[in-house]
Amino acid sequence: MRFLSISFLNSITTRATILIGIALVFLQFFYNRSLWGDEATLAINFVERDFLGLLEPLSYKQTAPFLFLFTEEFFSLIIPNSELGLRIFPLICYLGSIYFFLKIIKEIFKSEALVLIAISLFVFNYFLIYYSNEVKQYMVDVLFSTYFLHMMVRKDQKIHNNLLKLFISGTLAILYSNIAVVLLATVGARMLLNFSEWKNNLKGVFICIASLLIVFIGYYFLFISKIQSQEFLIDYWTNKEPAFMPLNPLSADFWDFMYAKYIMLFKYLFKFGNIAAVFLQLFMVAGLIQLFRKKESSLLLIIFLPVFIHLILSGLKLYPFHIRFCLYLIPGFILLIVKGLELLIEPIKNRFNKLQFPIAVFPLLAFLLFLNFKINGFPLVKEEYKKTLKHVSSKLKKEDKVFVFAESNVIYKYYEKIGVVKIPDSKIIMGQKFQVSSVNNQFSVIKNPVWLLLSGVDKKFVDEVNAFLLNNNFELKDDYQVVGATASYYVPKVVTE
Repeated sequence: MRFLSISFLNSITTRATILIGIALVFLQFFYNRSLWGDEATLAINFVERDFLGLLEPLSYKQTAPFLFLFTEEFFSLIIPNSELGLRIFPLICYLGSIYFFLKIIKEIFKSEALVLIAISLFVFNYFLIYYSNEVKQYMVDVLFSTYFLHMMVRKDQKIHNNLLKLFISGTLAILYSNIAVVLLATVGARMLLNFSEWKNNLKGVFICIASLLIVFIGYYFLFISKIQSQEFLIDYWTNKEPAFMPLNPLSADFWDFMYAKYIMLFKYLFKFGNIAAVFLQLFMVAGLIQLFRKKESSLLLIIFLPVFIHLILSGLKLYPFHIRFCLYLIPGFILLIVKGLELLIEPIKNRFNKLQFPIAVFPLLAFLLFLNFKINGFPLVKEEYKKTLKHVSSKLKKEDKVFVFAESNVIYKYYEKIGVVKIPDSKIIMGQKFQVSSVNNQFSVIKNPVWLLLSGVDKKFVDEVNAFLLNNNFELKDDYQVVGATASYYVPKVVTE
């Protein structure tokens, strides 16, 4: 009977897993979490500018590919005055990446169980779920990564027979994604492995490559070269969050950097916990062995060459090697993990009744989902600043002031501009510097009851500010705390004789 057939059961299990993953990102989408600092500094540009304005250097030291900016501006007009409009395009990119990734794993793995595990690692990945709703271009990177991976692994259609498609998709990648150079260089290297297949079409390949170079050079001089925040970004990614590889392999800094990035890639990029991270790393090693055993040089190249190119770019201080800039590597690493599982699962599968095997695998997938929720929580949030604004708005008194911490200025301005909060300007005190001493200095002249809005700071910072106020004739009357943000209400003490 059909409902008991092996292929039908496998298909239903895989589809159910994908639907669960899609349901998670839609729940995340409609939860509509607050923007955090980095998102808000990009999002406010869509509120303050029109399409032509986005062609100029962005405010607040932000950068993004211009077609991504145009697309975000378009959706922000469809759903105005809401973060949801800005999150539609990343969500579409996530759904598109599932489509291409499913095609990739079906092309590579013949076992339905391996396909099921691979798609589960993709749809239950913390970072992919989170960034499917982030007002940033990183999910666009994942979409193009899966698209070009599919182009490189499919057997029914060779790249050199689809040069027009390569040129169009390559052009779109350049205009939409900062990692286009990495992906297109990998495609070019993959084509070189099969040089004998297209050596009679050198002219067509040359025209395609030359055309893509012209597009990139034009885009570089028209837009990238005009970025005014390059010095700030280089300083930030060099000193605050080191993401540029030291170029001297004999230095201790080089090896410290490589170790830190190894941990980042092979432990935190999947975020299923420490024990799961150990197993995933073992599976990756097994996958590497499997690729060498089967002499799958093309798969080795498309998994590891992007890492190498990205590291070189970071060493030249052209593109940071940081976790959110590396999301596009997740599909390749999943392939490596599942190649490792191939060594273990295929012999085991033969000992099971084929009908029972998908049922035996499904508890593992449920466990992955449980780990994701247990470790990371759900919905995924970073700084719930919007909740603190609504809390203050609901309790604000006539004599109150509202002190907006310097790090939160742009988030406050964004929510003010889209109408989420309507607090009179006369009540607002904008923080000047990201320092405890600066907050204290500004507070020293305040005589009114005051709400202190903080976000993006650690507990030590909050405690230091709180200690200063309590020691300077203020009493804490309300302390509203949410993930990544606080709203604290301080009232001057009444001095009695």
